[in-house]
Amino acid sequence: MEEGPRPSVLLVEDDAEVRSSVAEILELEGFAVDTAIHGQQALDKLRSGASPNVILLDLMMPVMNGLELLEHLRTEAELRAPPVIVLSANRGYEAEDLGVAAIVRKPFDVDALVGNIATVLRKAGQPPPEPSHAGI
Repeated sequence: MEEGPRPSVLLVEDDAEVRSSVAEILELEGFAVDTAIHGQQALDKLRSGASPNVILLDLMMPVMNGLELLEHLRTEAELRAPPVIVLSANRGYEAEDLGVAAIVRKPFDVDALVGNIATVLRKAGQPPPEPSHAGI
């Protein structure tokens, strides 16, 4: 029996296969997952009142890339941006450089991704969901 709402993740990823796979894994791990195919769609969702506990953000996307979205999150105080974890194959950035909670390098290990999300949630004072490992 769940005690409260599931922690929510906004997954911003343009690759449909990656987006679908990561969303499915996170849902199996107990997260509520919303997705966006690029930064502009994510920004529109946030401006419309979406309030995820964590944003998982790809950097290289069409329309609005991850770096552009990060700039909006920094400058639009009304968004109350949650912690951001970057998903990227690019090795040229560190979390401190981007002002994000963590970077998970692609291709990534599922346990490392889920562990990073859990760590970010704990730092924000929210317990992560109990992992189910169903189907994994």
